[in-house]
Amino acid sequence: RALEVDPTNGRAWLQLAQIQNADDPQRAVELMLKGASLAKDPEDRMHLFFLLGTHMHDHKVWEMSYHAFREALRVGEEHGLDTLLAACQTLFLAHYLAEWDFLDELMPPTLANLTTSLKLGESPALHPWMTICVPMEPSLRLRVAQHFVLALRIKYITPEANGGHGLDEYPVQLTHDQGALSYFGEPYRATGPPQKPIRRLKVGFVSADFKQKATAYLCVSNFKHFDRSKFELYAYATTTDSPENPSVWRQQLRAQVDYFRELHDEDMSPKQASMIVAWDKVDILIDLDGYSNEGLRRSELFSVRHAPLTMAWFVYMSTVGNPHVDYIVGDPVVCPDDVAANMSGKVLHLPLSFFPNSQADLFPLDQPLFGVDPQLDKPRASMGLPERHFDE
Repeated sequence: RALEVDPTNGRAWLQLAQIQNADDPQRAVELMLKGASLAKDPEDRMHLFFLLGTHMHDHKVWEMSYHAFREALRVGEEHGLDTLLAACQTLFLAHYLAEWDFLDELMPPTLANLTTSLKLGESPALHPWMTICVPMEPSLRLRVAQHFVLALRIKYITPEANGGHGLDEYPVQLTHDQGALSYFGEPYRATGPPQKPIRRLKVGFVSADFKQKATAYLCVSNFKHFDRSKFELYAYATTTDSPENPSVWRQQLRAQVDYFRELHDEDMSPKQASMIVAWDKVDILIDLDGYSNEGLRRSELFSVRHAPLTMAWFVYMSTVGNPHVDYIVGDPVVCPDDVAANMSGKVLHLPLSFFPNSQADLFPLDQPLFGVDPQLDKPRASMGLPERHFDE
């Protein structure tokens, strides 16, 4: 009705495109483009191009996303608007698409603007994933992540009556004495005979990649090395498996943990997922996603504390900017000291690599390579190659 009265009403085009997006994404794109061509307010035009860029990014149409963000940037600059978000998204995709000439022009003013304009709790939230491929000071990367997680946290702890999700934060961090009483049944002793646990340590792993993805392939073999007499293992899958082609790795993982929780139902609210994890009362909760898999990961499980001790490991080797993630598992290569100093959590440096995997597990010599048709797995000698082995 608003557009019938005034076809140049940019906000009406924005709202109509957002409503249409859930049911008919292609129609939503048509509305964004038409609205951007008709809107009389430059700020509305900028927002419509930005919405189009976000839509295309979410559907992995990178080139069109880049050009939409770039157009949003052009309109904003032409009319003196705040272009920080548009510039950062354009910068990120310019790196991704190797638009080197434009990068040289865009990067200095964008990083300078980001450095001076980013105000915690005030500026628009930039996604930390953007900072991975953009060269910047570690301290600025930390600020971007802190800003983003604060916005998420506010959304999750705000009462439902006020438009949030109303999550409770439980449990709080335990003191050493409280932890010892829970695990040993008595206060911690620094001397004397070793204390014996009265129960297994409960450890939970959260991932959107417990399926036919590289993360599952590379981490599934680790679970079989846990001493199950000492550890009770929980896996929280935030995405579903393919019903037509179930993942072998998901099946293996399911067999190697005590409890495999499915947290991916479209009707499962953040509060319901939160209650499931809180009910398990894990001692340590480990985030295997970081800021990857946005839209698929359960960000509520780490924006709000769900275990006495929380960790980030495996996929996202950068700061999460989150005071509710206590440790980041790394090594001196992926998290050198100058970077570790700007991590939000304490960095646990593993001695050789944060990525504990064995070639013996990944490529067993007595089996064909995974995914290769056994009929094509010919003897190496028949192709003039030596047998697979490590050089002495």
